[in-house]
Amino acid sequence: MDETDALLRSSTIEKVVNATATLRDKCIVKILAQTGMKRVELHNLDARDVDFERRLIHIRERKLGSRLIPFTSSRLFAGSSDLSINWKPLLHVYEAKRTNPRTIPLSEDLFVDLRHLLGRRRKGPVLTNSRGERLTIRQINNIVSKAGRRAGVKRVTCKALREYFIYEWKNLERSREELARILGQIPEGDR
Repeated sequence: MDETDALLRSSTIEKVVNATATLRDKCIVKILAQTGMKRVELHNLDARDVDFERRLIHIRERKLGSRLIPFTSSRLFAGSSDLSINWKPLLHVYEAKRTNPRTIPLSEDLFVDLRHLLGRRRKGPVLTNSRGERLTIRQINNIVSKAGRRAGVKRVTCKALREYFIYEWKNLERSREELARILGQIPEGDR
């Protein structure tokens, strides 16, 4: 993605979020854009994995083990140019083959949306269709692209939203090494 891509602007992401049809769809777009989470991680997310007390999400990767990811700073989502954001260590992520904790900031707006989406439900998938079945990865892809079309934005994909997160992180002049940790690409202890 380059700087000319419309999706990289916070105002465009906001349009996509506002163009979603339901709270569930809004949560899908926000999670992808604010956490850098992979679509397969979003697909596998269960209600029991959302820890409202500690304000984080526990990601259970089927073949690779598990790791924790919270929601990112809403300032990333809002496109704040304030570089003095107070990043708090809110999360420890554990990879399957080795234990590598990492920390990621928490977003209040996404936390509130997920709380409303799940209500008191603590079992089953977070993202369900009208029959209560887990959304497929294809359905998640379709929801994201449909929200983009409604917002008048071309090429809105799950991967593009993850790339938006990466782009915004770099724009805040944060270290690439820290970004790799947030995305789960390197262990926190490796420097």
